[in-house]
Amino acid sequence: MSASMTMIRIEDAVDMDAGSIRPTRQLRDSNHAIDDFTELSRIYEAQGYLLFRDVLDRASIDRALRRMMDVVAKHGVVAPGATEPLWAGGKLPTGEYYEESAEFSGICNELVSVPANLAVFEKILGEPVCQVPMVAYRSYPPHTPLSMVHQDGFFTQGVEGYRPVWIPLMTITEEIGGLVLAEGMHKAGYLHNLAKPPNFPIPADRIPADRWATTVFHPGDVLVIHPCTPHIGLANRSDRVRFSIDTRVQSASNPSMLLGNIAATKADSITLRTAEGDRVLNVNAVTYIRTGEVRGSRIPLEKFQESAPVGMRVVVARSGDQALMIRRAAEG
Repeated sequence: MSASMTMIRIEDAVDMDAGSIRPTRQLRDSNHAIDDFTELSRIYEAQGYLLFRDVLDRASIDRALRRMMDVVAKHGVVAPGATEPLWAGGKLPTGEYYEESAEFSGICNELVSVPANLAVFEKILGEPVCQVPMVAYRSYPPHTPLSMVHQDGFFTQGVEGYRPVWIPLMTITEEIGGLVLAEGMHKAGYLHNLAKPPNFPIPADRIPADRWATTVFHPGDVLVIHPCTPHIGLANRSDRVRFSIDTRVQSASNPSMLLGNIAATKADSITLRTAEGDRVLNVNAVTYIRTGEVRGSRIPLEKFQESAPVGMRVVVARSGDQALMIRRAAEG
């Protein structure tokens, strides 16, 4: 079923409480099929995710973890020079966009571009890949407030042929706050409630309690999540900081996204300055605008220009000259 075929609009719906999720299923790995793209595609469409164990270069994972720990050590989250991700009591800067901060610049690009890792992602996509400039560096101390159960595809509409990828940089147990997925729910279409902008939470009764699945994740693992699979990170109830990276890979020969700086805006268009030159794209009620201060929240069309100043670095999903989604870039 196409996600666009089912949309929910219930004004008095009770929102899903992420803190009430209790996973009862175990995620299954697909290592046996990693060299068979046809079989990987079948599994991906059947269960809504792919889990691979110990497939990424361990040295590159350890290096990424050390670099992220060095960044958050500046804020007292871990001790300077720490070799284990033990929480030192500090807090990260406020603001959702810290996870896309330039302080982390280059860590994900280096990780993905290691030849052994790049080969894994090419097997996952079935062709040469490039990274979508939408990277989030997750460093969650204990007691970090829970985010919202969500489907990536709802907030990244218009992006076809990409794969959301979650990379644990350490052993992550359920106590530390591992990721949970609602198995099979990708076949139900988008579950976000259109009656409750700007975040459109999923109603509590849309995902059966027995669909939630997780596992213990280890460095070297990769979790590939279907854009329509609901998921969330559990609460961190340990004494450690949870480190992981969210990114996306897409076709290198036919990328879905345009990357550039805003050169100009009108009420109904955006001029994007890209490496290949300027592109003018239509902006209208179809466009999912994500250029505001709250990541994921949809900006009303009438506030587009004030939320998208000239010079802002953005990524745009398009169909021809129609902008389907505009968001702040996070190049990794």
